[in-house]
Amino acid sequence: MTSPVHLLPRGRSWGEDMQIYKTSKAVLPWRPEQQTPVRHITRYEKSREEREYDLIRAQYRDVKREAATKAKEMKDQMAALADAKVKQSQFVPKFNIINHSSSEAESVDNMPRPPNTRVGYNIVNHVNLDVPPVQVAPSSPLGKKMVNSRHLARPFSVISNKYHSNHDARFEEELTRAKETATTKFLETHDFNPLLVRYYDHEKENTFLLERQARQKIHGVDRDDKLPHGEQYCASRLYNLVNHTVLRPEKFEMVSNVGNRRLNVIKSTQINKEIHKRAEALDERTMLRALNRISHARNDQTYVHGYDPITNQPFDGRLRKARVPVRTQPKPKAWNRVERPTRAVEPLPAIESTPVSALRPIQPEILYISHDTPIDPGGASVAPAAMNNQRSSDH
Repeated sequence: MTSPVHLLPRGRSWGEDMQIYKTSKAVLPWRPEQQTPVRHITRYEKSREEREYDLIRAQYRDVKREAATKAKEMKDQMAALADAKVKQSQFVPKFNIINHSSSEAESVDNMPRPPNTRVGYNIVNHVNLDVPPVQVAPSSPLGKKMVNSRHLARPFSVISNKYHSNHDARFEEELTRAKETATTKFLETHDFNPLLVRYYDHEKENTFLLERQARQKIHGVDRDDKLPHGEQYCASRLYNLVNHTVLRPEKFEMVSNVGNRRLNVIKSTQINKEIHKRAEALDERTMLRALNRISHARNDQTYVHGYDPITNQPFDGRLRKARVPVRTQPKPKAWNRVERPTRAVEPLPAIESTPVSALRPIQPEILYISHDTPIDPGGASVAPAAMNNQRSSDH
């Protein structure tokens, strides 16, 4: 942001004042206080740096810098020499090749060695030794102990065919493990026992029994659907004649609805009125939502004057006020909507030919005979009236 004119610094001339004024009015795309100033190196400074080292005498002209450089070089040379000696000691013998004495201050290998002999005489000619044996074996062994030969043997005896220790427990464990392995391999290839007529697996047998009990409860239910229509919807098939327990609830409800058809026709007028009432309320609510919907043109009217009427700040220019982002989008033109639809157009599903009777399942045209009404002793069957005749009679 630019500073006022009365706060600008004064120059020594009129031209310098104009430069200061022009600089203050310029709007830069960056902040000058955040930019690091560029340091310009002159030829004089570069020539002074080149004169610090004398190429003829191969040393620095400054005495202190030359002494520090020599001390650093000497220190680096001594460190390199020490590293070279350490590396060399890895490939050269560490003992004297004549008397086999160690050339180091301490012996590298301090592990106790076995003695060269355990007796005080020569085992070949049985003559006493003039020099005592080297490294006599101590009373208690130190360090690693050699493995005895019996530890490398089998855990059981090949003669008695028994374990050396804890034979009974280990034998029972081995027998149990062998039975489990045999059972697992047997069940992988065998599933059903034909002699006992059951599954080998107890869990599978219990699951089969539970499933069979569930099937026994509904056994024979589907066989009634294969009977004639009148036999399916007779009283003895729908409920128990002794205790009046309903056996087929879905079919009993269909038979009960046959007598309520006339009552349903009377209720149709009231149901249609309720449907029309809900449809009108939905239409009115949809219209109110459409009228109260926020339009994008309303947001355009906010910036139509080009400035904020409250603060008088312009929306354009150097001292402009930022506009509030608008969430609404302008309505596209009709031609743009035709060329680029707002959503993906999915193909219409294929229309299958559906018979009229599939729109609403037709209730069975049967005659429900109550046990309270007398039955024709002649056994004459009364056929139901046709649908067209019934509708004409209702009207």
